[in-house]
Order: sequence, then C-alpha cells, then structure tokens
Amino acid sequence: MAGSSGGEPTLEEVLAVARAHSTIVAARWAGWSRSRVVHARQVHDGYKRGRGHPSREELAREAPRSLCRCRFCRDLRTWAVAVEEAEAEAERRRQAEALERAEQARLRRLQVEEPAEWEARGLCVGKPNAWWFPPLLGSREAWTDEQAPGLALCRSCPVREECLEAALARREEHGVWGGTCPFVRRRMLKRRAADLAAVPDLT
Repeated sequence: MAGSSGGEPTLEEVLAVARAHSTIVAARWAGWSRSRVVHARQVHDGYKRGRGHPSREELAREAPRSLCRCRFCRDLRTWAVAVEEAEAEAERRRQAEALERAEQARLRRLQVEEPAEWEARGLCVGKPNAWWFPPLLGSREAWTDEQAPGLALCRSCPVREECLEAALARREEHGVWGGTCPFVRRRMLKRRAADLAAVPDLT
C-alpha cells in the first residue's frame, strides 16, 4: 500500500506511522526493514525498544483508523473506499445484466407462444415491467411491496392462480409471477417434487 497516495513514503511519514501504530506496522507499510525503522526511531525519537513491538503506552495512544491522520491510515481509508465503490459498481452491473436476461427471456417466450386467454385480464397489463422485475434481491424477506410494487397488485389480480401455475410450469427464475418471488417459487417446486416422489408407484 505504500506510495498509493503519492510516491515513496518520506522519513517523517514512516516515523509518524511508527509512532501511531508501531515499528512493525511502519516497516511493512513502507517496505522498509524493521531494523531500518528501529534505527530511524532511535535517531529521531530516542527509541529504546529493539524488537519493534508497540509498547503499552503506544497501544494506549493509538488512534482509531477512522480518526488517525498518519499516511498509512489515509491510504487505508482511500483503498477501502475504492474497494467499496468497485464492489457496488460490479453489483449494479450484475443486476442490470440479470434484468436484461430476464426481460429477453420473457420477450422470446412471448414471440414463440400464443398468449393465454387469461393473460389479457391480468392487472399487470400496461404497467411498468420494473414493478415485477426489480434489481436482484438476495433473500425472500427483501422482496417487499416497496422493492417490487407488482407484489401488491398481484394480490387482487383475478388471474393470479393461472399466472402462478404458468410460471411454475415454465420454472420462471426471475421476477414476480402470481404474487410470488423466485424464492417462494423454488420452494413450491421442491415441495411438489417431494410430494410426487412420496407417491407410491402402483404400476
């Protein structure tokens, strides 16, 4: 991490990190040998501890990473923010790609299948697709009316049962169908498969 915010660390920066976090931390951060940092502290700080471990006094004085002003902690905070932003951007791209795949699959199905009679009576007709296909949600509890407004509309839909059965038959993996999220449908399919397996073969 050394030099990530502006070239090689200076002697003063290394000493500041050592004073705040110990000789060993400063040596690892700066890419210096421990003996080099110890020598610098002996010359400039009158340092007496040869092994480089922090004393109790140093540990007591150590500031939280979020408050410490040494360059090591500044670099650490900058790196952490960059990682968080990169992960958030990757998650946004993943969600957008998943939504695009789901929408393309839905359009392909509509192109090759004749719409069922009941589909025209669904309350979803003419409404935004985003109401039923929100960004990917990581758990059943995350599928709320706020995240997926289509859930609320489905509750009073006159063709809810038909929609759900059709989605189960197609094994729809994305979005809201028949008032259910993907997690609920997976559980329903597993339950049906278990019930079917429990039926004795009488042939």
